[in-house]
Order: sequence, then C-alpha cells, then structure tokens
Amino acid sequence: MKIIFITSFLFVFTVIYQAQWHDASGNLPEWSIAWSIEAVDYNSAIISINASGIDESIFLTENAGQNWRSLGWPQTVGTFKTAIDISAVDKNNIWLAVDNGTIVHTSDGGENWEVQFEDPSLTVFMNYIEMFDSQNGIAMGDGMTTADPAVFLKTTNGGSTWISINNYAFGPYSGDTWRRLDFVNTEVGYFYESGINPQAMYRTTDGCESWTKLTSYTNNCSILKFYDEQRGISVNINGGVFNTFDGGESWDPAETNPTGWGNDVEFLPDNPDGVLFTSSAGLFYSISGGRDWIKDETFPEDFYGRDIDFAQTNSCWLIGDKGYLFRSTNAGGIILSAEEENFPTEYRLFQNYPNPFNPSTKIKFTVPAVNISFTVTLRVCNILGEEVAMLLNENFSPGEYEIDFSADNLPSGIYFYQLSAGEFKQTKKMILLR
Repeated sequence: MKIIFITSFLFVFTVIYQAQWHDASGNLPEWSIAWSIEAVDYNSAIISINASGIDESIFLTENAGQNWRSLGWPQTVGTFKTAIDISAVDKNNIWLAVDNGTIVHTSDGGENWEVQFEDPSLTVFMNYIEMFDSQNGIAMGDGMTTADPAVFLKTTNGGSTWISINNYAFGPYSGDTWRRLDFVNTEVGYFYESGINPQAMYRTTDGCESWTKLTSYTNNCSILKFYDEQRGISVNINGGVFNTFDGGESWDPAETNPTGWGNDVEFLPDNPDGVLFTSSAGLFYSISGGRDWIKDETFPEDFYGRDIDFAQTNSCWLIGDKGYLFRSTNAGGIILSAEEENFPTEYRLFQNYPNPFNPSTKIKFTVPAVNISFTVTLRVCNILGEEVAMLLNENFSPGEYEIDFSADNLPSGIYFYQLSAGEFKQTKKMILLR
C-alpha cells in the first residue's frame, strides 16, 4: 500500500492565549458565594450573589461592570430565598429560578416582580431556567421524593403559564443546581439525574415529552454543556473531561484535564474549539475543543470560579466567590487565527479510479487546515457492512492525498470505502470485477 502526498500547501496556523480579564465588580458589596451570572449584551450583565449584611442579592450593570444597581428582592413574591439561576432576553425581561420552587419575572428591569410559577406539590427547589426568546423557555426543579419525577416545565407565552412536561418517575434531582443539565433549544436537552443509584444521563429531542437513557455514559457527572445538538462536554466530579460529537451516544476522554471541583464550561459562541472551564482551582482554557486544558495563571490563587457567560462573540463574564468578578472583551483571551493559502477547506473523499477495478485502484482524499488534529481513518467494508480492510488510521497534515488499494485476496463484488475524521464521515461505492 502506498500513500502519495499530491499537492503542496502553504499553511501557517497560530493559536494564541492572551489573558485580558478586567475587574468588573465596580460598586458591588463583597459577597461570599456567587450563584449565577447572565450576560445580556456587550456592556450589561445580571448576577445573583449571597452578600452578608445586605437585603439585596440581584444586581444589574449597564456599563461593563463600573456600576451596579440592585434589582432588590421582589417584596410581593413572599419569602423566597436565593435565585439559583437567571435568564434574560434583555435588561427589562428577567426570569429567576428560586430555591423555594418558584419562578419569578420582571418586565421592567426589577421595578416590579411577579411569581409565574409556584406549586409545592411538584417542587420546592428550582435549579435551572433558560428563555430562548421572549416567549419560549424551559425550567427544571427537583422532584419531591426519589419516587417523584424530576420537574421539567415549558412555556410558550413568556412564562404566563408553565406546563409540567415530564410526568413519569425518572430523576428526581439535579445534583448541583443548573450544572447537570443543558438545553440547546426548546426541543433538545440533556439531564444527569441524581438521587437514585445508579445515576444516569438522559436526552430529550421532543421538548421533554420523552427521554432516552444514554447508556454509553458511565461517569459521575458534575457539569453538562452542549455547543449544539451533537457536540458537548461532560465533566465528572474528579475533573475528568469527556467530549461527545454524536449527541451523547459516545464519549471520548480528554488527553489532559483541568483540576478542582468544576463549576462551569462554556464554548466560544462561534467556535467550539475554544472552551473555558472554571472550578475551585481557577480558570482553564482549551484550544482543542476540550481535548487538552491549560490553566490561566493570571488569576489570584484563591479564585474560586462559579459561572461563565458570553454576551456575544468576544464579550465574556466570569464570576467567582469572595467578591471576584471579571469581564473580557476578547473572548476570555482565546484567539484562534490562521494565515492560509491554497489549502483544502473541508474533508473530502473522491470516487476511486479506475472503477470497476481489478485488482487495484486509487482512492483520493483531502484533509483541511483546521485547528484540531483529528485521526483520519479509511476503511473498506463488504456489502454486509463487515470491515475487510483498514487502510488508514493516523493523523495527516493539511493537503490532498492518494492511496493505492489492492484487493488481491477479495472476491468480486460491491464494496464500500469510508473516510472518517472527527464528526466527518463520507462513504462511496466501488466495484471489484475480476
């Protein structure tokens, strides 16, 4: 078997990490525990904190953290305690998931609040809320007992009504508030249940109407975060990171891992190869989509990160305990850039030639210039789907390649050859005719 590198390409790829985080705590009181941060736009964000000696715990900035104003405790709501999670579609419309099982909402930037959901027969602890626009959202609360279902709520009218969707006994708890579930839209979401043994991960693709148990996941999950319906990251309680590219059907362990008790993972909004991770040990970043991790050493030694959120491509917010709050205007410091000339822009598998063939043929393929080095596999299967030859299983530099395949020991018939690299798969048919 012979592999020929057909075309030469000029390719220079640079990956740079330049930490540019700025203190954004402004006039905030010092706090002990941070619960959540919600980025609204380039200069605006909302936080939920526990600060001793004050009655307020929800604050909003509209000038990049220079000044914060209290949104107060909504006195008409009653005696709810802590806002565990925040979701906002703008600076006026804000939703809180509260640890007494309620969902509260303001439409005027905190001047007035209303309870949108309260049902102590279903839940007394809300973990998660995500509004995808002004009308549609998902929320999750713990079940009352291990025999009760985890509570998944759905709204299509801005929270005027929240409908309980998951009505059978699966769950029942989230082991760490909003960290162990994630929805990428109103239909597709992932949840790692706690409170029963063994714990398990589930996926819904129909807005919580039904759930599929992902039996391939056998780790003890502490964080779930998805970039889209297929690509996601899970972190186990010991810090090990696992990547999926097929919606949780399979999970690949990272080559290196961050340390500390993980609290949040966030993908860059327009590039899943850049990822930030914060934990009890600080902030870590990946430029390989979560396969390798490096610690950002610019943070204080006692920084205990809690939550990360992107307002848009470059505007990123990071909150931790003990009064730490930072903002970045360059995507947390990850810069992915390339200078490229005359190189393939995608993986591509060409039709073999000659075809039909006897007994040898040539197979050509291209490898694009990307910032992740995927293992490229090229295999041949018979018409029953049985593998008859593994031609390639290695890394390739960007370029165009051609491989000779000899079928000396194979009978005449139809065969299929498939090129795989990361999420890419392409299959073509060839005919051996003796």
